[in-house]
Amino acid sequence: MKRDGWTLLTNHALVLVCLAANPDVLLRDVASSVGLTERSVQQIVGDLDQAGLITRLRVGRRNHYVVRRDERFRHPLEAGVTVGGFVDLVERRGAQRPLTGARTASRASADGSLEGPERLGDRGAQSQPAPQAATVRPRTG
Repeated sequence: MKRDGWTLLTNHALVLVCLAANPDVLLRDVASSVGLTERSVQQIVGDLDQAGLITRLRVGRRNHYVVRRDERFRHPLEAGVTVGGFVDLVERRGAQRPLTGARTASRASADGSLEGPERLGDRGAQSQPAPQAATVRPRTG
């Protein structure tokens, strides 16, 4: 029996990476990127906040998410890994793609593959077309 719908990272990990990539992202955009409902993402964000892995700050009518990079994962097999180390590994490997509505852009190499996100704020006010959002399939089973 072939099972194609699974991914190595949990939905919690995928949401965490999205929040780290863009702290001002709308949860609607995270849901679209990860392939979950907005309500599921809200519950996951609540879990991450309660576990102390992120902090939600209210900025006007929006939320700003601070990933607590020095926190360690809870499971004994992962206890030596910090949240920041994990996020850096995933982003460095190019697994994080820009979110719809996110303030990030990716460079395309000569063969058309993405080389990873660049923050527009780090590059000044250069104008580029908005990248297409990538879809990350949620875990199944």
